[in-house]
Amino acid sequence: MNTKGLFRLSILCIFATLVANSGPFVAEQPDSQGNSVPCIFKGAPLVALAPNLASMVDNLGAGPLLKGVASKSYWEAAHPAEDVGPFNDPDIEKILSLKPTLVLMIKEGTPKKLYDRLKKRNIAVFAFSINTMDDLKKGYLQLGCLLQEPKKAQELISTFEADLRAAVQKLKNKYPESMLLLSFKPMVAINAGTFTHDLFKELDIPLMSLPYKKKYPEVDREWFGSHKPKHIFRFCMGEISDKPKTFKGIPVKNLTNNVWIQPSFKVIDALKDL
Repeated sequence: MNTKGLFRLSILCIFATLVANSGPFVAEQPDSQGNSVPCIFKGAPLVALAPNLASMVDNLGAGPLLKGVASKSYWEAAHPAEDVGPFNDPDIEKILSLKPTLVLMIKEGTPKKLYDRLKKRNIAVFAFSINTMDDLKKGYLQLGCLLQEPKKAQELISTFEADLRAAVQKLKNKYPESMLLLSFKPMVAINAGTFTHDLFKELDIPLMSLPYKKKYPEVDREWFGSHKPKHIFRFCMGEISDKPKTFKGIPVKNLTNNVWIQPSFKVIDALKDL
């Protein structure tokens, strides 16, 4: 979605919320599964089936409404939400016991069968598809519409874009010919079509072109040997202080995986680590 498309969606969300608050007509927001969900959830109990969705809810000031969060250990917040299991296999009985009015999920991460089961229980479910920077901005606008906070969503996007512009100036020419890696053994890269790759392009950090179509390809060692990057960004789970600072003589910048891989505006706080 281009800038004009995001602007149109922002205006539609603001208009839809105003209309929804002014009469019997209820505005709706289409999700990535092709279903429309009404924008009527201001103050409603929520369950987020991904930690980045919980962060998005929190950013919009609705964190206390979260009754449950999948993979909660990756969500750094003080709100007393229940852990409903891993994001790729959440506990439906636990979710149902929390009696949410709306369940938020990631289309690519949560099983479709869970989506269908919740719908059969007459629980509103909204599926986001967030793979790029534009997807993330669209996701905030969609969530802002659902929670009837469209202006706050647009303000968050504007602040995020301003922070990115400032970061671009700070990082200009700092990391030429860089490569994004998830691991060294096997050597798994982060390729185009992912939020992280898109973010680094937005930051104007030159990334090496990889001869693969997969989003997370295993890199051939021979190819790597003949196309050595000048910098490596490695995204690690857990503590990063004990991770190697070089690889085959190449400087390595270790970054916390869950902040950078899970798309949310929380990543702005991590830019200070670059």
